[in-house]
Amino acid sequence: MRRSHLVFLIPLIACGPSFYQAPPSLGSYPERIAAKRWQHIFAEAAPLDPALPTRDALDETCAKLMETLAPMDAKMRLAEIDRLLAENRNGPYSSRRANFLHELRELAGDAPLFDSAKPYFEWRASHDTAIAPAPPKQRPWSMTEEEYGNICQLYNAQLNDRLAGIDQEIANAPAPLLPYWKVRRGAFLFESKNYPEAAKEFSSMIEAFPTHRRAEAAKLMLARAKLEQSRDLRREASFKNPTENDNEIAKLLDESTATLNEFIVTYPEGRFTADAEGWLGAIAFDQGRLGLAVRHQLARLDRQPTREVTRTVLRECDRIFEKLLESREPGDSDTYPDPEIQFDAASVAKHPLVARLFVQHTIDPAAHITLPLYW
Repeated sequence: MRRSHLVFLIPLIACGPSFYQAPPSLGSYPERIAAKRWQHIFAEAAPLDPALPTRDALDETCAKLMETLAPMDAKMRLAEIDRLLAENRNGPYSSRRANFLHELRELAGDAPLFDSAKPYFEWRASHDTAIAPAPPKQRPWSMTEEEYGNICQLYNAQLNDRLAGIDQEIANAPAPLLPYWKVRRGAFLFESKNYPEAAKEFSSMIEAFPTHRRAEAAKLMLARAKLEQSRDLRREASFKNPTENDNEIAKLLDESTATLNEFIVTYPEGRFTADAEGWLGAIAFDQGRLGLAVRHQLARLDRQPTREVTRTVLRECDRIFEKLLESREPGDSDTYPDPEIQFDAASVAKHPLVARLFVQHTIDPAAHITLPLYW
């Protein structure tokens, strides 16, 4: 037995020292500069104030807000809501929390309307949560037919129960609150990734209440629903024919762009106008117009240079620059970048944080395997 072991060791030893080869010396590795990503730049430029309430504390305050506001007069209610909006804006920002507070502020100044809205906001505080994520459209290979059928059935039951509950609330709601419930129904469909039905709901709300202040939110969400529809179509394109949905995708993106441009004209000082700029940037990114995508993000920052907008603009520009740095071949280094399709250096240079982010991307070529020398 021992002799057989020795025989098997012969080919192993014949492999030579490469079998246990030592790693190369440090001098053989490419030199690296410790580049910072958008999270680090944001944390340095806009550090979180530790004195502000935590995310959980703000959520708990909002859950009890109707009870807190009940004994106050209109002026005190508005002041309390504004205080919470500022804490949310400068602290651990949540768009869901911001939407809740802004809707409440629209009604807090009218005592009879505020009283009639109590059931709506109590529902918002306790029931307006996301359901389980939608199951994949095709059964995963690791899941049996029965397992896949069960999760689809459970998801559809939760979806239908929530929609039935919202429809019941709409049927019993006082007339002044119907626009709020309609937008809420569309928002739930959107969060459930049913973008075609969400678009129909938002369109219906705009048609029924064109001058209501909730129409502003509905128009922005209509544009977003069409953008997400286009992304779904892109994901559904087959490997054999990746361009099969291109015409429908282009149509949806054109409609979304038109809605957002009209939105900015209609609400030049609106609450969501800066967001509309950001979503125009998202459309430009999907169209491969990276320079224009950055310009829209910078326009958003110009319109609303707050902490939460700074964060999302840096995050989106980080994604755009990542794509940009993979977009040119070394042979293209003799051409000037198109400011709309590729890179608008003049616009970026006017925003020090974003310019710094771009520099951080370019000073560490080893971080980008395909980074050409051009940049």
